[in-house]
Amino acid sequence: MRLEMPLGKDPDFAEWFYGLVRTLHSQMEELGLPVGPLGSLDTLPERLQTEVDASKGVATWMAPVGAWARKP
Repeated sequence: MRLEMPLGKDPDFAEWFYGLVRTLHSQMEELGLPVGPLGSLDTLPERLQTEVDASKGVATWMAPVGAWARKP
């Protein structure tokens, strides 16, 4: 099994998350998922980057997991 989790603090991480949310936003609303807590999508990348900078930490991206097995 393998797990890769990209970490970073540059603005690309905020932009990737923003792009994902923007792409899925209408489907999230159709499914009744709570999108209100995200606030305005127009300012989401800046707010995410501000939070990462203030925490003096890093952001993570989705961690894809790969697994494989052999049949006997």
